[in-house]
Amino acid sequence: MSTRNENKGGNYRVNSKIVYIKSLVIWYNRLQHKLRERQSVKILARQITVDMYDCKSKKLEDMNALMNLLKEGVAGLGYTLVKTDEELEQNQDVIFLILEEGHIVVRYYPELKYMACDLFICQEKSKPEKAISFLRKLGKPEKIRMTYIKRGDFGTVKDVKPKTKVRVARLRQLRTKGAKVIKNVAKKMKVQK
Repeated sequence: MSTRNENKGGNYRVNSKIVYIKSLVIWYNRLQHKLRERQSVKILARQITVDMYDCKSKKLEDMNALMNLLKEGVAGLGYTLVKTDEELEQNQDVIFLILEEGHIVVRYYPELKYMACDLFICQEKSKPEKAISFLRKLGKPEKIRMTYIKRGDFGTVKDVKPKTKVRVARLRQLRTKGAKVIKNVAKKMKVQK
């Protein structure tokens, strides 16, 4: 009699192990299918929008010099320039750089010391971050805000949401924190009197 109970218990353990292994196999197959889907769907392009606040560079004030610097920078980054265009409006300068790989649009507002850049690159192997680094060195902003968008990515909903980064220059951080410290010390001194 005891042998029958042992066999039933043994079969139960074997069956639970088989069920567990089958569930692992199913999970693994689903994972492989998702990975194959991700690899087959590639993005069509990458777009980076950049806002640069309080630009300190004097190079931005001369439109022709800025155009020449942008042409040199584009060539140095390995992009092929097709056409350029520029517009001088009342309160902004706009430069369009049409590339074989996409386009770059730079808008500069001299009164605000603000530069807005749009970079749209269709090449998969290209590194648009290098172009953003070049533009940042050109403008010398105190604060920069970037939004990175994958265009034509038909992945999950999470992939569709753009990623935004904000970077503030260290000098500005010191200025704002220093002002707060001075205000707090002044308030404490008034309270103590």
